[in-house]
Amino acid sequence: SPIDTAADLLKKGSSLHICAGGSYEMYFKTATNAEHSQLYRLATQTPDGIVKCDGPTKLQQNLAVLEGGAVRILPRTTTLPFKEEFFVKIGYNPFHIGTEILLNLYTGMPVRKGEVWKEYLNYVIDRLREAGVIDKWLRDEFIPQIFLPIAKDNTTQPITFINIAFPLFCLSCGLAAALVVFCGELALGRTSNTHGMNI
Repeated sequence: SPIDTAADLLKKGSSLHICAGGSYEMYFKTATNAEHSQLYRLATQTPDGIVKCDGPTKLQQNLAVLEGGAVRILPRTTTLPFKEEFFVKIGYNPFHIGTEILLNLYTGMPVRKGEVWKEYLNYVIDRLREAGVIDKWLRDEFIPQIFLPIAKDNTTQPITFINIAFPLFCLSCGLAAALVVFCGELALGRTSNTHGMNI
C-alpha cells in the first residue's frame, strides 16, 4: 500500500533517507512534533539513511525506493527531475509522492525596510503567480507526462480468451448476418431470373 503520511511510514517501518547538511536534516533532528522526531530516528537506523546527497547517492536512494520500498524525504519540486529521468528510461513514472506536507520552506527576496517600491514589487509578484508563471515554467522545463496521475497497475499481462470473447462473438454475429443477407440476395436474384424467363 502507498505511504502517504508520516503515520503510514512509521507504521510500515520502511527504510528512510534524508539528505544530510540541509534544512530538512536540521528540521527533523530538532523536531518538536513527535512523529517527525520519530522519522529522524528511523532515518538514523537506516544504513546510509542520513548522508550527503551527491549524484551517485541520489541514484542509489532512488533505486532503493523502487526496488526495496524505501522512502526519501525531499522538496516536492526536487522530485521532478527524478520522475522525468525514470520516465524517459522505462516509459512511466514509478514514484509515488505522499499527500502529507511535512514542512514548508519559504523563499524570499530581501528588501530594505521602508522601500517605496516594495508595494509595487509585491503586486507584480502576485500577478505573476496568479497568471500561472510557475505552472508554465514547470510545463516548459519538464515533459508533461510526469504530471499525469500514476496508473495503479503498470504491469503487463498476457491476453486470455476472456479478453477477446466479446469481440469474437460480435465478429461471429456479423459474419452470420452477412451470410444470411448474401443467401437472401442469391435467392431473390434467382427468383427475378425465373420471372424474367417466364415472361
